[in-house]
Amino acid sequence: MQSCIHIGLPKAASTAIQRALGSLREPHAWADVGSQAFGNHRIVSAVLGDQSPSWIERTTLDELQHQVKSLKSDHYHHVSSEAFSYYPFLTQGGPECLKQLFNPDCIIVCLRDQASVLNASYMQNLKHGAFNGQPAEFLSGYANSKFSILDIVNSYDAIAPVHIIDFSADNVLTDYRSLTGCDFDIPEESKADRYNVSVSYLAAAAVNRLIYPAKPADDGGWETNELIALAGDMFPGSKLGFDDATIEQIRSLHSEDNRALLDRFGIDLDSQMGELIGQHALPSDDEISAAARDLVVRINRDRTHFLHRLRKQT
Repeated sequence: MQSCIHIGLPKAASTAIQRALGSLREPHAWADVGSQAFGNHRIVSAVLGDQSPSWIERTTLDELQHQVKSLKSDHYHHVSSEAFSYYPFLTQGGPECLKQLFNPDCIIVCLRDQASVLNASYMQNLKHGAFNGQPAEFLSGYANSKFSILDIVNSYDAIAPVHIIDFSADNVLTDYRSLTGCDFDIPEESKADRYNVSVSYLAAAAVNRLIYPAKPADDGGWETNELIALAGDMFPGSKLGFDDATIEQIRSLHSEDNRALLDRFGIDLDSQMGELIGQHALPSDDEISAAARDLVVRINRDRTHFLHRLRKQT
C-alpha cells in the first residue's frame, strides 16, 4: 500500500485540503482510518490516550490496525490531520506510529507563518470553547507550547521525504495535486467554511459566553457554527488585533526556525506577515453579557435553526 500523509499546521488550509480529499478519484483514496469526516484525528488518541486533545474521540491502536487492513491495497491512500503537528504526538511516538500504519512515501506540510495567524487562532479557540481566557493568557500559552515548524518537519523527515507547500502562494490545492499526482474537485463553499468564519472579538466572546463551559455532547457542530455566523452578522467590527510589539515578540520565537526553513526550502515565512490589524480596546464583561442576551433573543425569533440547541441549553 502506498500513502501520503498531510501534516496540518494551524490555519494553513487543512480544512480545504481535507474537503478536497473527500472527492479523490481512483486509484487515490482518503484513508478511512480513525474517522475521515473532518480529518484522521483519532489516530492521535491511539498514541496519546488521555493526553490527547479533548476534542478528539478515543480509539485504540488495535482498532486502527484493523481499519488499515481493510483498506484497498491497490489504492494510493491519503491521510490528513491538524493533530499530527501536536507537540506531544511528535515526542511520544506519533510519527513512528504513522510509519507503522501506512509506511508513507510522501509527507506534505503547508507552511504558514504562525505569528501572522495569532488573531485567527485565538478567535477559533474562543468561539468554539477550546480556550476561555483573555488574549494575554492565550499568548502566554502559545509562547510555552514548544510549537516549532522546524521540529515538525524534522520529526516527519525521519519517516519519509517531506514536501512543502507555500501557503502564501495561494495555490495550496493545485500544489497538493501536483505533488501527489492525484485528482480531486476544488470544493465550493460548504458547511466546513462556516467552521472557519471570521468574526469580531465581541461576536466570538458572546458565543463563548452563551454555550461554554456547559457544552452539550457533540452533535456534529453545525448548530454551533450557525450560531457563530449569526453572531458575526449581529456584531460586526474589528477582529482582535495583538499589538505590533507582541506580534514581533512571538515571531522572534520562530526566527531561527524560519531561517533554517528558508535555507532548506526557499520559503520566507517572515515575508508572510502582511499588514497588522493593530490593537484596539476589548469589550467589557458587561458588553459581552449583553451581546449574549441579544443572541438569545435573536435565536428565539429563528427557531428553525436553533430550537434543538435551545432545548439542550435549557
